[in-house]
Parts: sequence; structure tokens; C-alpha cells
Amino acid sequence: MRDSGTRRKRQPPTALEHRSRPRKKVASPHYAELLAALQRHNGARRKGERTRDRLRLAAVQTLEQRGYLQLRVADICKKAKVSPAVFYLYYPNKEAITVEVLSEFLRHTFGLDEAPETPEAPRQRRPLFTSLVAKNLSWISALRANAGLGRCLLQLADQVPEFKVLVSQTNHQWCLLISEKMMERLPAVEIDRNSLLLAVYALTGMVDEICRKLLVSNDEHLVAIAGATVADDHALAEFISLLWYRALFACDPSQLQHEAAKQLRNLRNAPQAASDDA
Repeated sequence: MRDSGTRRKRQPPTALEHRSRPRKKVASPHYAELLAALQRHNGARRKGERTRDRLRLAAVQTLEQRGYLQLRVADICKKAKVSPAVFYLYYPNKEAITVEVLSEFLRHTFGLDEAPETPEAPRQRRPLFTSLVAKNLSWISALRANAGLGRCLLQLADQVPEFKVLVSQTNHQWCLLISEKMMERLPAVEIDRNSLLLAVYALTGMVDEICRKLLVSNDEHLVAIAGATVADDHALAEFISLLWYRALFACDPSQLQHEAAKQLRNLRNAPQAASDDA
């Protein structure tokens, strides 16, 4: 990531680095709302830090509305209510602030900034399929609430090679995290670590492509199919998660809630039916 060009000796912590100590718990799938709420609930900060926060929030809001290609420094300044001279104290150009805020958005959306599990604060263990549905639902909800930022991720990756590398690294971290958690939960299963990682990459790519076309690009054919098949985002998450589960374990989970996923059960007899036809 490029240097921000600030004249201060120390870079202030970002709003997301203060997530562990806000005065009030804030949760929202809409990233701009989350940033605004965190800034309100953070403790007293120096004037320079508050100004930087305003610029970052303004950048996120403007990116949502205009996209990266149409973004201008003047737009950010107008929304943040600062002069261009103030902006350039903190960032050398629109690319620098965009890389910063979209990098944080990526890490937040993938959950890579969450506090690690410890013996003193263990996480509640849920059934594997339930956990899988929850993770896919979180990703779907984040993209639906931040479709404009999703488009900006694609635009910036096309324009800035360093950011394309960052997206690749973030995706790799996510796939490693998922595969390692699966191996921890299935200690009796003998499987090569790289084989599982490759499978997670493939399945993650499937989810990313469906979500991108459905929620970011608004592919009219896929939108129509999904509208006729899944009742809501939870049903979509369960449907996608069932494909994950089948690909990895060659079986179905014990319980399914939504009709769309239940319909896939009819395919269990397809190989035998095809063999009989032959």
C-alpha cells in the first residue's frame, strides 16, 4: 500500500482498530453506517484523527455513490466538509485513500480482523453445516448491503496492480482460515492439507462468482433464476452451502430449512438413474 503522505509522525489507528472498545456495540451490514457509528462511539480523539476519520467515511460514501472511476478528490472534500489542502495533508491522491478504505472493507467483510479464539473466551461450537451457512450468509449480506463498494473492488483491482495483489492475499488468508478450521474440527479425517485447501479455493470461487453476478453486477438471468428459486438471503446461503457440503463430504446434512435446498435431494438418485438409462 502506498504511503499516505501525511505530515504527522504517527499514523492514527483506524476506526476498525477501535472496534474492540466502542462505548456501545454497533452492528450493521452496511459498511458506511458501521464506520459512522464507530466514529460516534469511539472515545475522545485528537482533531487530526477525527479529520482523517471524516475523510475516510466520506470516501466510502462517495465510492458507493459514484464508483472509483468517477471519484474525485473534490467530491470527498465536499462530503467531509474540508478543503482540498486539508485532504492532501493526509493522502496524496484519490487512489491512496481508496486503497486504504477498501482494504479495511475487505478485511472487515472477510472477518479477518476478529479477535482470535482463546481458552478464556472460546467461541460457541455450532454444527459444521450451520457454521457454513452462517459464513455464506454473512458474505451475501455484506455484498447486498455494499454493492457499490463491491463494484469498486473490481474497478480498483483493474486499475491498481498492488491492490489486485492485496485482494489475492486476502482471499488466500480466508481460504487458509477455512481449511485450517475444518481440519481442527475433523481431526480423525486423513486428508492432505493442500488438497483440502484447493477444494476450498474452488468452492469459494463458486460462491464469489455467484454473489458477484447476483449482487454486484446484477446479471439479469441469474437474478431472475434466484428470484424464482430462493425466498431470501438465508435460503440462498443454505443452497450454496449445501453444494459446499456435498462437494466435500459426498452426502447431505441432516436438516435443511428451505425448499430450494431440499429440491437438490432429488439429484441423489441421478447417477443410478443415468446408469439404468444406459
